[in-house]
Amino acid sequence: MFSTQATLRAPMAPRFRLASLLGARINQQARIDALRPVNQSRLFDALSEAGITHLTVVFTGLGPAARIDSIAPWAGPHPAELPTTRLRYAALTWDAPEVEWRDLTLAEVVEQIVLDLLGDPALLKILPGGAEGEFCFDAKARTVQLDVNEISDEPDTADRGSR
Repeated sequence: MFSTQATLRAPMAPRFRLASLLGARINQQARIDALRPVNQSRLFDALSEAGITHLTVVFTGLGPAARIDSIAPWAGPHPAELPTTRLRYAALTWDAPEVEWRDLTLAEVVEQIVLDLLGDPALLKILPGGAEGEFCFDAKARTVQLDVNEISDEPDTADRGSR
């Protein structure tokens, strides 16, 4: 005859609720999204003042693995130099509820905005294998365009043939 008594202990109650953790992450992302137009507006103003019509930023990767490969400012059809102008950048940290104002160079602001865009959960969901491409910041139109190529994380499975 078989025993009908339970042999496993009951599971322990969770020490935290996943919903509360996800709720904090969603709230933080909403706050980041609300600050993005403020930072982009300051950037577009500074680019216009410097005579830069657009700026291209080449990148590789998404999320925490994102890397900026180059930043190229343009004055019309001609390459330009990015001035050493400093801007106030509105940033958020997990451990402080208020906005932290950072004094960054124009290049640092561009890098931070691009990294914020590349860390967007919606983009990570669309391109889970990663991506490479470029952003174009158009100072006159005050828009940011993204040209992206998905990177496949699958190994190359082409038939190499046997010798």
